[in-house]
Amino acid sequence: MESWYSSASIEEVRRMALSGHLRHRFIAWQVMLGIFYGSVDNWVLITHKHRLDYNRKKAELIPKKILGQDIILDNPLSNNAQSPWYTHFKNQEIRRIIRIDVDRTFQKYQFFQQERNKAYLENTLFVWSMTHTLGYNQGFNELMAVILYAGLSDEETPDNLISHENIEADCYTIFSKLMDTGIANMFIQKLSRPKLRDNALDEIATVDRSSENDLSEMIRRCHYVFHRVLQATDPELYHHILKYKYEPQLFLVRWLRCMLSREFSLNQTLIVWDTIFACHDLKSRDFELLNYICAAMLSSDRECLLSKRDSDLLQELMNPVPIEDIKGILQIAMRYLREKPDNKVSYTPHQGSNIFTSSLKMLYDLVTTRIGPPIAPVVKITEIPKNEKEITLESMLKITKQVKAMIKKQKTEKEIDENEIRKAIRLLKIMLDYNED
Repeated sequence: MESWYSSASIEEVRRMALSGHLRHRFIAWQVMLGIFYGSVDNWVLITHKHRLDYNRKKAELIPKKILGQDIILDNPLSNNAQSPWYTHFKNQEIRRIIRIDVDRTFQKYQFFQQERNKAYLENTLFVWSMTHTLGYNQGFNELMAVILYAGLSDEETPDNLISHENIEADCYTIFSKLMDTGIANMFIQKLSRPKLRDNALDEIATVDRSSENDLSEMIRRCHYVFHRVLQATDPELYHHILKYKYEPQLFLVRWLRCMLSREFSLNQTLIVWDTIFACHDLKSRDFELLNYICAAMLSSDRECLLSKRDSDLLQELMNPVPIEDIKGILQIAMRYLREKPDNKVSYTPHQGSNIFTSSLKMLYDLVTTRIGPPIAPVVKITEIPKNEKEITLESMLKITKQVKAMIKKQKTEKEIDENEIRKAIRLLKIMLDYNED
């Protein structure tokens, strides 16, 4: 009996995904992601090749025994990278870290409480992490879990395109494709130092930095969703949030990195991913619809958000009310994708000094202004490394302690406004957090 997908084009698969009548989701995802192309016979060949590749990589990660008696290499205490013991202990540590996350992944679902499914997750995450320079990052577990759930929820097919026996290899293939389509970039840390004007403290959250190459992809993406998409689609809500100067990544990192898998139920997440993949342009290097879904989600909670102030607003942004009308959100997001309202929001790059120079200058100006010239020499940057890349929060704290000690020593009646000092320290800490993301 011929299957429905034997003669279906990618356009037909996309239409089925958007209509909510998608069968064999695991196959459809691979078609929409460009993993499968050509005839169904070619899909079978592609699947066979990917499975062989995964099983080879998995086998190669098993430490080999040393032939003969090499007392240097065949030693549990050896630090030699060629020692099977060294490899074994290194692998075990990575597995331990992965297992910690696997054991807490979607535990409200019985599906993920089953030891067999935990083993599938652990194995696929381990193999991917050991064969890619990015390694393992928290958040990978949620992404892989959704893929595993989709695969094992599908019925097996006679042509073996869906085979529960080969679920690890197939999950690895789809996960790798997600990573290659912009998701991996959002886990890469950027170590270069962003630049800001001297009023950097206010600019951190209020200036659009979505086109600045010296920031990580994650930060640029968060800024794009907030400063470009939300500003274009819901300016009232945008300016309300902007007023409180909350950095966009505080509430958008989780949404973007995990592709909204934490924001919806598993079955809702499958529908969201169906739509994201169906709207994906295979020539694009990321999932563009994801940006618009995030903006639509913010607007869907606008009445509540507009009524919140200060920390209550941040709390609502980070833990929004569960969305019931998922289809309505997706329809709005797809309209945004067609109309591209964010193209109408202009981006104006700014010029400025290095952020660390700015923060130190802020502290220097504060001290010389509040305390006066006699105390100014204390702010000579003697304890700060000349290389600005080495400047840390601890360095700023040292300066602050030094200033306070000198004030006490001179028994001056004037006092530094500690809130202003905290601003300078907070500025540095935020940017360190930027780099960590």
